[in-house]
Amino acid sequence: MRTPMLAAAYLGVVLLACIYLAPYGDFYKQYGSPFVTAMDPDPIQAHFFTYVPSQGGREGARTGFSWFFTFRFFDLVALPQLRGLDYRPFRSSLLTMLYGHWHYLHLRTPKMWINYSPLVTWLGRILVLLGLIPATYFLFGALRTTGEVVRKFLSRQVDSQLLGRCFLVVAALGYFAFVGIFSYRLRQFSAAKALYIYPGFVALYYLFAEGYEKYRQRLRPSALMLQRVALALLCALYVADILVVIWDQFHRVPGVRF
Repeated sequence: MRTPMLAAAYLGVVLLACIYLAPYGDFYKQYGSPFVTAMDPDPIQAHFFTYVPSQGGREGARTGFSWFFTFRFFDLVALPQLRGLDYRPFRSSLLTMLYGHWHYLHLRTPKMWINYSPLVTWLGRILVLLGLIPATYFLFGALRTTGEVVRKFLSRQVDSQLLGRCFLVVAALGYFAFVGIFSYRLRQFSAAKALYIYPGFVALYYLFAEGYEKYRQRLRPSALMLQRVALALLCALYVADILVVIWDQFHRVPGVRF
């Protein structure tokens, strides 16, 4: 009984802190809603199955189904960059946008980061290909952990360890839900940023680690060694992607006028 009480007290403290220390309480008093943003929703809301053109110039969510339930991986690999406002099919998929932003800095960048060189483009292709490895472990870990948490709650096997895992699962799902709802209301592909889920990094890393620890043991030694090499290469290319950005801050990118 003591553990659920402590969990409830912790949740109450967090909610009170959000109301009085964050601007949500002031937003509610001034605007009638705690979830006011600097950008207004698109005046023409997307339909779930039927496409209705947006009034904005950065249309992302064409339909609810395509936004939430498609993963346009091959289009992302073909050219893993959004260049200006040119339409690309993968920008109409929330999962693809989040996946691409998570692994590749140059998917869509501020003006001073722009680099359309073939080398940087191929860097992005390799990153999104190798990124399937940690993404798969994360997906398996999220499904497995969520299923265990739900099953133990239904059977009333509640302890401190379960509550800790529950908080991490809820945090991870909450951040994904936020960026999903926020970007769907705005219908702008620019609102589908992995940046919005970075504050939940601890929860995301935990779910990845759960999947990695559980399922990597099923690989053969040769496949496990190959995976280690691929993950080491992925980390090295992450660093290279960052170094390109740093380099471009001090050297103008050829062909781009700032």
